[in-house]
Amino acid sequence: MYWLMSIDTVIRIAFAMTFFFVIVPALALSRRETATVLERFFWNFGVGIILITLVGQIFTLANLFSIVTLLLTAGVIILLGRSADRGVPPWTLVKQSSETAFLAVLNIFDGRVNVRRRIRRRYRRTIAALRQKTDSRAVRLQLAGWIGVVGVAGGLRLYRPFASANLGFSDTYVHLYLLKLLEEGRQVDPQWGPYPRGMHFLLMSIHHLTNVDQILLMNFFGAFVGVLMTLAVADTARRLSRSVVAGLVAGFLFATLIGGASQYFVMGGAFATNDASLATSLAGLPYAEVPRAAGEFDFALTDFQRQTSTLSQELAIVLLFPAAMFLINFFRSRERWDLIGFAGCTAAIAAVHSGVVFPLILMCAVILLVLMIHRSLTPGTLRRVLLTGTVAVLIGSTWILGFIVYPYAGGKNLTSPQSSVGGTVLYYFPFVGKLIRPEGGAVTTDDTRVFVTLTPFLIACIVLAIALAVVSFRNRDNHRVNLLWISLLFVMFLIGHFASMLRLPQIVEQRRNSQWLIMSMTILIGVAIVEIGSFVRFIPTRRAVPAAASVLSLLLILWTIRVPRLTDPLIHDRIVNYSGWGGSALAVLNIERRFDPYTWTLVSYGQEFPMVLRRGFHLPAADFLDRYDPTLPVIPIPTPQIFVIVEKTPHPFQINTWSEKFSRAELEQRLQTWIHLYQATHRNLRVFLEDKNVRVYQIERTPEEVERASREARQ
Repeated sequence: MYWLMSIDTVIRIAFAMTFFFVIVPALALSRRETATVLERFFWNFGVGIILITLVGQIFTLANLFSIVTLLLTAGVIILLGRSADRGVPPWTLVKQSSETAFLAVLNIFDGRVNVRRRIRRRYRRTIAALRQKTDSRAVRLQLAGWIGVVGVAGGLRLYRPFASANLGFSDTYVHLYLLKLLEEGRQVDPQWGPYPRGMHFLLMSIHHLTNVDQILLMNFFGAFVGVLMTLAVADTARRLSRSVVAGLVAGFLFATLIGGASQYFVMGGAFATNDASLATSLAGLPYAEVPRAAGEFDFALTDFQRQTSTLSQELAIVLLFPAAMFLINFFRSRERWDLIGFAGCTAAIAAVHSGVVFPLILMCAVILLVLMIHRSLTPGTLRRVLLTGTVAVLIGSTWILGFIVYPYAGGKNLTSPQSSVGGTVLYYFPFVGKLIRPEGGAVTTDDTRVFVTLTPFLIACIVLAIALAVVSFRNRDNHRVNLLWISLLFVMFLIGHFASMLRLPQIVEQRRNSQWLIMSMTILIGVAIVEIGSFVRFIPTRRAVPAAASVLSLLLILWTIRVPRLTDPLIHDRIVNYSGWGGSALAVLNIERRFDPYTWTLVSYGQEFPMVLRRGFHLPAADFLDRYDPTLPVIPIPTPQIFVIVEKTPHPFQINTWSEKFSRAELEQRLQTWIHLYQATHRNLRVFLEDKNVRVYQIERTPEEVERASREARQ
């Protein structure tokens, strides 16, 4: 049953993404012939997200966000886009369209127009056009390559949500909670600070358009984002090198970089300690022997796991490199389309996750530096870009700016690390801790160093970056800017990777920096392979090109062999069972489908709270055990159904703020004891769902028992 629900969810999300970012833009704007499919998609994606966010902020304030207002907004966007494209006022366009539609209806009823014949004619012309475009063998191979990259990326990232109903990452439960708040028209929860809501407005739009279950939406949307990240990497490598081969190689490497023991040689590990000798000894251990106390030491595996979960940062990272490419193209073409693409992606990044704005600023700074080195920068264009970028960030940050300005949003002293605003800033940007002084006067900072491994693979990438930088000065066209930019960008992110180890200011938290470091690394490799191939073509021998192709094929085969199996326990537990057991989430899905809203109460450790909102009632296990005696004739909970989730194998993930007296394992043991005592004195208990890790009990009461429970609860 879960598989059928999962397939249905994938189809619904794919349809919604196609509607918002393909169909509506195609109806609103004329097709840009010089742009590729992916360039147009990322342009639509950035502009579409910021439009959905701005409209969503207005509608949720008035509690008017629904499919009706959503479709009306899409219609208005199409109307305004068409009127601007044709150069006529919107009202004139509406009048012309209505007259044309009226005449078309009359012709259809009079029999002058055969609808079926026109549909068949349109179908034949479409098929003929597709055959003409794919007539070339090279085009067919490129199309097969792109489909293969998308298939590999989707297959690997969809494994986690198909394998488990668990949401995969602890933060995903928070995002589900924030989504439920927006459903109620509430944009603010001071406990979570000034968290941007761009992703949540997009999720709301998908939910209202397709009526997809919100739990399944949160479970599968992250996998779609992971695929989009892969396409962003592949398209950036293609645009920088002007070669599809570079894009496919970079996309394949990024799609299959999972981590684990077989790929530990790529990024190595990270160990937070002030003892350099301990870090050296941990780095020298085999992957399977690294103690669990070392935490999430595998950068690649952590990044891959985040690409399968619905997280704001990953959605913002999708637009990171496309924004930079639109900016580079604008400096060359001076076309408004590229500038709007840069502004849309920048505003969308600010609206989805403000922390990703910082690497975008660094990337833009490197672009300006490269243009200055190659003397391609003009003051007028620079002023225009700076103004556009600043306005875009402000537009995308409208909600967060309003939240910070609100007097008591994050505490009276916003610069205090104890406030929600100050704590958020410290978490994402550690170097700010040296600048923030709490009321006591001492500087707040964490001096714990993070030791990372300089692997031979990273050394080889550094050599490639230096080689591309040197080659860039030998080129005489715009291609030199591309080579120097990706080289300097990789080196800059790599310095941030080793910042803590080198005692440099840690501008961005290290594990987050690894995301764009890995993306820049795979793009660098794809571009370098094409440059090596172009160099080989100048060698005066007929065997040079076939030999280079054979070497590339061999390297890809060896890399493919090193791709780990997701069923490996060391990887499976980190991806599938990271924050909880899938049986608990599956139980909530089954309960909400079988029982009416607000007729049931769920008792669990705690993560399921956002899943239950707007569906039923939830009680944390610690509160339930403290408040209710199993020997009472009727438990004073006024719902016909009570479900208790007991973990037969207590999950290691624990949030201490939920229970200060007992650990998660102790709470689960007490819950099982409570069930045994209740079962000894009652006959209305049965097992609702059970797997190897979780057992869900159901307590079903009669209307008389519910009435009695209501009276006792009121007392």
